[in-house]
Amino acid sequence: MRQFFLFITLLLLGIFSAQTQEITFTRSTPDIGMKRTTDNFFEMDMTLEVEAQGEPMSFGVGNSSHKVKTETINKVQGKAPSEITAVYDTVDDMNKSPMGAGGVKPKPVIGKHYLIMRMPDTTTFASTDGSELTKDELDFLSNDYQGGGFENKMPEVLDGKTFKIGDTIPLDKTVAQSLFNRQRSGEIKDFSVTLTGTREDKGVQCAVFILKMAMDVDQGPLLMDFSMDGEALVEINTLLPHSMRMVGVVNAIGAHEGSNINGSGTLKGTITSTYQK
Repeated sequence: MRQFFLFITLLLLGIFSAQTQEITFTRSTPDIGMKRTTDNFFEMDMTLEVEAQGEPMSFGVGNSSHKVKTETINKVQGKAPSEITAVYDTVDDMNKSPMGAGGVKPKPVIGKHYLIMRMPDTTTFASTDGSELTKDELDFLSNDYQGGGFENKMPEVLDGKTFKIGDTIPLDKTVAQSLFNRQRSGEIKDFSVTLTGTREDKGVQCAVFILKMAMDVDQGPLLMDFSMDGEALVEINTLLPHSMRMVGVVNAIGAHEGSNINGSGTLKGTITSTYQK
């Protein structure tokens, strides 16, 4: 009987210890020459219901994107890269519409080498061979790096701080926009990032975060409402991101040329990173 009570006591202590575990995050200065390869995939499928002159119609729409790029650190300022070289191996966009248009649309940046130079208040771009960048290239790079590129704002939030398992990480809307919103027309309505534990990934210890996000996106005649849940892994001793996975639903409502439009669908996205240090 004494052994039974001892077992129960140790079990409860173990549960209490796990619940109150603390993690202190440290942002290390990345090495010159370090490489990161990022694989980014997103997919959305929707069914739209259109009522025109009392006649209902339904059809499927959607889009997907897949991007693979490798970044190499050339210069560092403080604890963040100030200049990197980026090479895009894959950049594909595919749209599905009732008109049959779409298909894979590769971007003109594939295979080219770009310099991304980050200053405190601005980011500039150049080609490594000195050639002038086209408007399409500048637009693509500006959109890709609007949230911080190689380093986002999460390291600034976590660096040097200690959180307990179960804590919600304090983020303002500026940080949330850089983390979640890749569309300039989107507005974050609600978001949270909660520390839930640790896990080994690629041989290093990572913190596990549960993500929740709700966002409105204005797409012309449609107002789209996104709701997503996911998980992110961040290396504890460097604050390098390892992965982020999100799944969710989307609802749409609107009108066009006298026709009411309603829609619903699903979406998913994954971002995984591997490093050569």
